[in-house]
Amino acid sequence: MIKVYENFVITGLFQAPDYARAVLKAGQQPNKLESLVTARLERQEIINADEPPAIFALLDASVLRRPFGGREVMRAQLEHLLTLADLPHVHIHIVPEDAELSPEGTFTILCSPGEPDTVYAESAGGRGRLIDEGDYVAELGILFELIRSKALNAEESTAAIRKALEEL
Repeated sequence: MIKVYENFVITGLFQAPDYARAVLKAGQQPNKLESLVTARLERQEIINADEPPAIFALLDASVLRRPFGGREVMRAQLEHLLTLADLPHVHIHIVPEDAELSPEGTFTILCSPGEPDTVYAESAGGRGRLIDEGDYVAELGILFELIRSKALNAEESTAAIRKALEEL
């Protein structure tokens, strides 16, 4: 299982190619940018694996309106999100702006049967760190559930994505 909280951009696991390019381009040389985009898209192959993990993504509502790449790129990205939301193992929940939660960063909790959970915490410049310290991982697990308790359900989240798409 993969649990993702993202508060600034649509999570890399769900990024359409042009959106990924727009997100990653700041400060990158063109030849490095394309290798970063390719690597990001290759990681997404897990979504269509024979036995894909369950993916729970909590996305702050602001990511639906932050126009990386412009209007057409955002349109394609939001349509891609709706396609992903139709998959039985992908669960997208939008966290409304009035949820009164403001975690200081994004994080992903990776869960495998028989293994302790691990967290990947994102930081500036696309750099992050793996965390396997049990107490901290448990704190982030609680934080994830607290955020999820404030998020819209799946149907409401799909409606919020559709509304953002209509407003483009």
